[in-house]
Amino acid sequence: MCGNIAKLVLNDKEKAIMEANDGKYHTAAPLDLFNMIDQFVQIAGRGGMKELQADVIRMCLRGIVHYHDVLRDGVVQLDEPESELLFLCAIINDCDNIGDNIDTQIEEQHREMLEELDEELLEDRLDEVRIECHSLSQYAIGMIRRVIFQDLGDVESQLFNEDWESSESLEILLETIDDYLGDFVDRLVNLSYLTLVGYSFNECIVLYTTNLLDIFVKK
Repeated sequence: MCGNIAKLVLNDKEKAIMEANDGKYHTAAPLDLFNMIDQFVQIAGRGGMKELQADVIRMCLRGIVHYHDVLRDGVVQLDEPESELLFLCAIINDCDNIGDNIDTQIEEQHREMLEELDEELLEDRLDEVRIECHSLSQYAIGMIRRVIFQDLGDVESQLFNEDWESSESLEILLETIDDYLGDFVDRLVNLSYLTLVGYSFNECIVLYTTNLLDIFVKK
């Protein structure tokens, strides 16, 4: 079921993307996933068997991991990520949403049961979901960073060379990055946006050191 939710998102990306009141993009997948968990846990709890509820939660968490596996495979295979930037924003924000729901709807809501059963295995599953969310989010942010710097074209090779102070290359670099970051500041959750800023800064350092080394090697 969770794999099918991921496939629905991937098969019709434009339809899957929604814009919230705050301007952030997301899909309905996190809500669907956690509604599913709530329904299954409620059904399992009707008999008062906490062990069965814990088993159901573990099963659902495995499903969320599978959801991320299917979604990550689809994101990796995007042919034109430059045309899917809003979709990548939605995926990144979904990862943040799922991470928050793991804490509020499972760990906090069922804390008494988890402590009573000493469910270390369940805790491991919760951590696995968090890791999956973080991994997919970081990969999608990295794809956006690659789109930004691919848009520079030949400007990269002209950066930080012997004539860079008198050329327009650095100005083009900064304006390009600023334009993209301006587009994403209201569309990504804060931490993910700051991560994108950090990735872009690191890429600038890589460009600088690479071109600087080339100059010294040629000398």
